[in-house]
Amino acid sequence: MIAIDEAHCVSQWGHDFRPSYCKIQEIISLLDKRPIVVAFTATATQIVKEDIIKLLNLNNPFTLTTGFNRENLYFSVQTPKDKNKFVIDFLEKNKNQSGIIYCSTRKTVDSLFERLSKLKFSVCKYHGGMGENDRHISQDNFVYDRCEIMIATNAFGMGIDKSNVRYVIHYNAPCDLESYYQEARTCWA
Repeated sequence: MIAIDEAHCVSQWGHDFRPSYCKIQEIISLLDKRPIVVAFTATATQIVKEDIIKLLNLNNPFTLTTGFNRENLYFSVQTPKDKNKFVIDFLEKNKNQSGIIYCSTRKTVDSLFERLSKLKFSVCKYHGGMGENDRHISQDNFVYDRCEIMIATNAFGMGIDKSNVRYVIHYNAPCDLESYYQEARTCWA
């Protein structure tokens, strides 16, 4: 059996952040006998689900889809006049709480990281433009509570296991539903 977690990477983001996912079907096809293949994701819309089935060459697969609603989550939409002031005020009110701020671009991640670092917030950053070692160090610092706030593109969050995330801020509106699911689900565990 081959089990694929974060299977949405076969369809989305894998090309940029998890290129090995794009080779999974090729590897499976090289095996003498095709094993049972299972694919798991919490972020697949119908389009991505169909893409996963097609790209992994799944024949008549059993699929299970659960709802999006989670009783332990609260969602709020804000449209502040000054986004930076809103974020800073929010972080001040939630000191000593672990959280993630998602940005749509590497440039925005870097800029917000610099701004919040200068204000002495405990921040780290993560995006695909960083070297693998730097990303690993930053992720470990966040996961092991050596920094409180992760500022990241949606490359972050795939496979993170951190039970004390208390908020997720979407600094920029995600461009599609899959991106929103990927960012919001970080705190579903």
